Amino acid sequence: TFIHCLYRGSYQVGIDQVLISDFLGLFRMKRKPPAVLNIQVLPRVLRIERLAALPTDEDVKRSAFSLLPAHDQPDSDLRRYSEGDSLKLVHWKATARQQELLVRRYTETPKNEVLLLIDLSEVQGDALTRIIVEDKIVECALAIADYLLRNRIPSEVFYTSKTGHCAPLRHRGDFDALYSKFSTISFDSPASVSELLNHEIKLLTTKDHCIIVTHTLSDELFQKCYQALELDVGICVIYIGNDANEERLHRFDNRITVLRILKEQEITDVLEAGRGERL
Repeated sequence: TFIHCLYRGSYQVGIDQVLISDFLGLFRMKRKPPAVLNIQVLPRVLRIERLAALPTDEDVKRSAFSLLPAHDQPDSDLRRYSEGDSLKLVHWKATARQQELLVRRYTETPKNEVLLLIDLSEVQGDALTRIIVEDKIVECALAIADYLLRNRIPSEVFYTSKTGHCAPLRHRGDFDALYSKFSTISFDSPASVSELLNHEIKLLTTKDHCIIVTHTLSDELFQKCYQALELDVGICVIYIGNDANEERLHRFDNRITVLRILKEQEITDVLEAGRGERL
């Protein structure tokens, strides 16, 4: 028997009852079912190749979040070859013109740091809606974290269940710990996403961008987002929910990137700005 589970979570698997009857169906007996099995369905880690939440540019030299390692970003200048330089750095066309070995000059460009803020407050709605929204928030957070790690963008993940947690995202071990935590985490945070942002507002002075993954929109969230803009921090709000908040979504102006993921949409389509809702 195969069981196909669509969403992350803990489920009980078993049979309702055992019914025993004779060949003619004259007698029937009910028996209690054997022990129920508890299974844990783990979230997917969706691989995305670009992230619409960050202001990337096709020209890596002008990109706000370059995808090249810091030491691999070329400057326009050339210099003479020095002993020990890699031949990969040689600019062969310029070398042919000048009749001497010339190499590209590379600069150390610091990486911008990202704060990923995850809303783990209670999701409103019926049981199925809660399961779907919680699943999408978790998989959205993991997809973004995986992207940031693969592209070596220094990041921190801030979330709260009953207590606040700020987890660095620097190497694969950090991601594995985050995945383990989010596989079973409960959406029972007493703090709203606006309260989380308010808690981190002072730390944003050391960040260049803040990505907020949430299922709630409020006046307080709008205020805190614009307060963050005054600190020269880029803001992206990823809203996971339904059309009921259409009017609220449009209250953000064009200084804030807003992505909306509906319950029936695939996360990767929106995060990569392919076929999703970018407002």
